[in-house]
Formats: sequence, C-alpha cells, structure tokens
Amino acid sequence: MSKNSYLLEECCIVFIDTEFTNLEIQNGAPPELISLGATCLQGNHEFYLEMEHWNAGSVGAFTKENVLPILWRKEYKKEFKKFIGLWQEYLASFNKPVVLAMDSVWDWAWVISLAAGERHINKQLFDVFEPYFPYWSHNVSPTWLHLQFKNLSPELKCIEMEQRQEHKKIFQSHHALWDAQCNQKIIKKIIERAQVASTHQLKEKMQGSAQTVSPQAQWLGLGW
Repeated sequence: MSKNSYLLEECCIVFIDTEFTNLEIQNGAPPELISLGATCLQGNHEFYLEMEHWNAGSVGAFTKENVLPILWRKEYKKEFKKFIGLWQEYLASFNKPVVLAMDSVWDWAWVISLAAGERHINKQLFDVFEPYFPYWSHNVSPTWLHLQFKNLSPELKCIEMEQRQEHKKIFQSHHALWDAQCNQKIIKKIIERAQVASTHQLKEKMQGSAQTVSPQAQWLGLGW
C-alpha cells in the first residue's frame, strides 16, 4: 500500500488552523494562542475553541484588525487547562490514527506547545519526541502533513483558487475554524479530481478485461 493510500484509508486526516496574538515579541510579551479550529477530511467532526485570556499587550496590529473582530461568543472561550483537555478529547475521539494537516509551521508549533502544557512557543520543544509530552494524544502521529499549496500544478492551482473564492463568499479569512474548513475543502476537491483521473487511466488500461480495480487517490504534487 502506498503512503497516499495509507493516509486515505487507514488514517483520519485532521486539518487545523490557529490564530495568535503576533508573530514576534510585542511590547516585551511573547506570542500567545487565541484560537484553534479543526475539521476532519470528511468534514463531519469539527473543533473550535478560543483561549479565555491572553496578554492584550502582545496583540499586533494585524491581529487587531483581522482576527479579534471575528472571534465567536463567550461560550467558546475556555481557560488554558480546560482548552487543552477538550482538545485532547477531540483528538482521542477518532477511531483511527490521526494525522494532522496544516499550511504553516506556526500551527504545528502551537500543537506542540499545547501538548507540552506551554502557553508560549518554546523552540526547544522541536527537539523533543512529541509522544513524551504530558498532554500528547497517543493516537496522533508525531509527523504532520504540510499543505504546500505553492507546489501545486497549474491544474490543481485552479482548483485551489476556485475553492478559496467560493469559501470567501461566505466566510472571512483569519478565523481558525473557517481557515481549517477552507483547506479541507481544497484537499477534498483535489482528491476527488485525482480519483476521477485514476479511474479514467484504469479504464484505458483495463479495456477488454472483466477485472475490476479500485483507483487510489494521489496527492498530485502537493509536495508532502
């Protein structure tokens, strides 16, 4: 079984996105996590929470303008330990191994930080084997899928742009759940396109034969 087939058939791919106060230290305060959103490849099992507290002095201009105005209601805000506990419960609720997919190393940095019980990103954590972290969910793979959309072929780039345009008709960018949903829609559409292409190729190869072969989706140049 190929790597791509294994991911699609034996694992749950969970797309995540994070929003945070800043990319760098602001007014002497390090970046802090604001929100985390996640959805699985099938789109039927989602997660979204916001941190109840963060240092207002660490919030940069971009976050003030684009992130804070579209945060959700109070019931989505949880204190740090409760936030980690609910995130663990979500990941543990899948009945297959979980592989996380995200388009930024910053998202992975926050996943590691939460698993270690850290409020701030600690670069030293990248040298630690993740399953030893106290809050690591053991059904989650210690490796992740980097959604490198810049590596798409021209055909798949068109699919990406079409999906982004459709998504933005309803949802704003820089909301953790909505951005995770957008990436999920793009990848799902690319997989559907790959399955159609595989089916067409198989039909050409199998002409005159009664044998049936199930096509496997390929990631088609995503650069994972």
